[in-house]
Amino acid sequence: MRAYIGTLLLVILLTTVLTTAFGLTRTQDEAVSVAERDARFAASLGATDLAESVAELRSFVEKTAANPGVGAAFAVAECSLSFGTVGVFASTHLDLVRTDGSVRCSSAGPAEAAYRDAAWVPASLGTARLAGPIVDARTGHVSAVSTAPVPGRGAVAAFIDLTDVARQLGERLGGTRRLAFVLSTGDGTVLSGVAVATADAVQADAIIAGTDWHLRASAPRAAVLRTAAEVFAQQAVVTLGGLLVIFLATILVYRGISDPIRRLDRDVTRGMNASVTEPLIEAGPAEIRQLARNFNSLIGKARDELAHRERSDEQARQLTARLDRSQRMESLGQLAGGVAHDFNNLLAVILNYTEFVRDALPGDSPVREDLEEVRRAAERAADLTRQLLIFARREVMKLELLDVNAVVAGLE
Repeated sequence: MRAYIGTLLLVILLTTVLTTAFGLTRTQDEAVSVAERDARFAASLGATDLAESVAELRSFVEKTAANPGVGAAFAVAECSLSFGTVGVFASTHLDLVRTDGSVRCSSAGPAEAAYRDAAWVPASLGTARLAGPIVDARTGHVSAVSTAPVPGRGAVAAFIDLTDVARQLGERLGGTRRLAFVLSTGDGTVLSGVAVATADAVQADAIIAGTDWHLRASAPRAAVLRTAAEVFAQQAVVTLGGLLVIFLATILVYRGISDPIRRLDRDVTRGMNASVTEPLIEAGPAEIRQLARNFNSLIGKARDELAHRERSDEQARQLTARLDRSQRMESLGQLAGGVAHDFNNLLAVILNYTEFVRDALPGDSPVREDLEEVRRAAERAADLTRQLLIFARREVMKLELLDVNAVVAGLE
């Protein structure tokens, strides 16, 4: 039974180890899959926000350029502009740029010749467009510029500082995985954020509508796997706890079964001794108690059978003794019958010759009394031989009334 329980525990242990190893692989794969899904969702949501912000910015610039007051602003001596946050773009400024690239007016303060040599200025005088990446001469940061022409005057230019866009998206959409974002152009030029090698990250890309920009959301693969390992470690602790409970429960069950069985075995061995009359103790699980009751019944029947056999053996011995005595008595009777038969013949001779002698004597002869005594003695001897023949069963028994006084007188 110990071997069976040990084999069962070994099977449970091996199954748990294999299940745990498989669970670790599944947990890691699931963690990577969930991280990829989260990255896709975050990249899609961020791309939507960026697309909406770019559209809002371009719409604002085009409406501003179409405002008649903007054209007049190029002619006055002094002008002032105010410009704030647009969508997810927190760092922006709005400039009125002359055809030569000089700044007529800016929400960021005076700057006369900021963009005289910028390549985007000539193109901005013909049609509304979004250019980037560029280096903003006012801030020195990588930026994008949305422009709309003011005919004969120049253009309205709204500058988007892209340096901090990735960090802002990470704060808003990074979630518990702390996703990192990288904004890049279609040819792979990074506009914002830090590019990570594909092998080192779980990532997803999304295209920003209305631009050739791409937004990538990524999480370090090592962090994803570490999180999966932490989750698996918690599961492993629970599994090990359950395994320990199973081991303890198995040991308790084994003790609960093996101890009553050993006690039953000891009691059965003791119960085989005829001198022990106490019944087996019925303890332990219901099956063991039933087994003990069956053993008690079996032992009781065995003892009854032994007692019956002992009585039968005693009766057989008594019958054998009787048969032996009967056989001895029969032999003795045969011997007595033979002796009595021969002795009776001798008595017949004595009685006959006694009669012959008495008949030959005179009537007054004193010898006649002596012969009479001899005759009576011979008759008593004949009676004795008849009793011996009856004992030997060679003569039919004949019952007669006995006069005890006469017998006593005769003996006297």
